[in-house]
Amino acid sequence: MPRDLKPAPRLRLAKKWCQMWVIMEAIHQMGLQAGEEVGTAMDPASREFYPAGQNHLRLENKTLSREQMVDYYSDLVHDYPLCLLEDRLAEDAWAGWRLLTERLGEPD
Repeated sequence: MPRDLKPAPRLRLAKKWCQMWVIMEAIHQMGLQAGEEVGTAMDPASREFYPAGQNHLRLENKTLSREQMVDYYSDLVHDYPLCLLEDRLAEDAWAGWRLLTERLGEPD
């Protein structure tokens, strides 16, 4: 059976990283290994949750400081085998980008 590459469905689950767990479980159920046989990526579209200079996570009903947002992504990258984390912070959130780069390193 050929496997077509398709983007993951858009999941709207309110628990922190529940969407990633669902994707990891689906990969496991297919008998594949995430990070080796299947690459996972995430595009949080940060400009959508950064109104008025705040990181507002609507599904979790939280507003995070830049440091908390960097912690959030650091934990995410540590817990899941992401090969790409696109559009992590707002384009003009320079202090956050600096902190994120210090924590996670330069993007590939």
